[in-house]
Amino acid sequence: MRLTHLSAPAAAAAAVIAIASFAASVSGQDQVPPPPVPAFQPTRPQGQPRLAPHGQGSQGQGRRGRYIAPTPRTPTGPTVKLPEPRAKSTTSIEQALWNRQTLRAVTPGPVALDDVGQLLWAAQGVTGRYARRAAPSAGGAYALEVLLVAGDVTGLPAGVYRYYGASNQLESLAPGDKRPAFSQITRFEGIQKAPAIVVITAVRSRTTQLFPTDEIADHFLSLEVGAAGQNLMLEAVALHLGTSIASDTDEKKLVDVLGTPADERPYMLIVVARD
Repeated sequence: MRLTHLSAPAAAAAAVIAIASFAASVSGQDQVPPPPVPAFQPTRPQGQPRLAPHGQGSQGQGRRGRYIAPTPRTPTGPTVKLPEPRAKSTTSIEQALWNRQTLRAVTPGPVALDDVGQLLWAAQGVTGRYARRAAPSAGGAYALEVLLVAGDVTGLPAGVYRYYGASNQLESLAPGDKRPAFSQITRFEGIQKAPAIVVITAVRSRTTQLFPTDEIADHFLSLEVGAAGQNLMLEAVALHLGTSIASDTDEKKLVDVLGTPADERPYMLIVVARD
């Protein structure tokens, strides 16, 4: 039946009649079952599994059914277990947003280890199944790494540490107070007195393997770093800590001080001090 030449009311009535007639014609017939759902298959070719977040150490289906292989990266140096992260505070997210401001001057004084651990968790802590993180990750690649430069953290020797969100621990990368060198790395005044400095880095190969061009991968990495950095700075408000992004930074000198691998690039340097 053609309905294109009928008036609107007539066409609607004819459509209802046609549907009713079709339903009556098939009511006594056996219904064809839907095709079976195909079994899960890895989305990447065999021999080229996606990289999993460092420290996850498990195998299974990631978000949206993607295949996650065990990661080879585990701590190889001395480690420090962090206090368990807290899921509640007396500061609402609206209050944190309202009170967030850039730290203009560094006030010397120690920060507590559990507060530092809470900041690191806010940036890249594990918050759910399949090692999901507190900050979003393009393609679930989890390319970000978080390094802590400790100078005056209660209960933690001065040095450079790598944060492992899956096991909630720090790995010691380089002992000793590295803060004096930061006065040559950035123009942020007083950074050598900051009790803690957080550097967010990225292993680009984890993301570039998922996107057609390096330009697209770098775009998504920049978005991830921004999300992780904002998480950390809002958490700092709840802890009554001050933060500031040191944007004018010599990347080559920073890599030399941190001792990061060639494929791990620093993206954001955040100064942490008492508010």
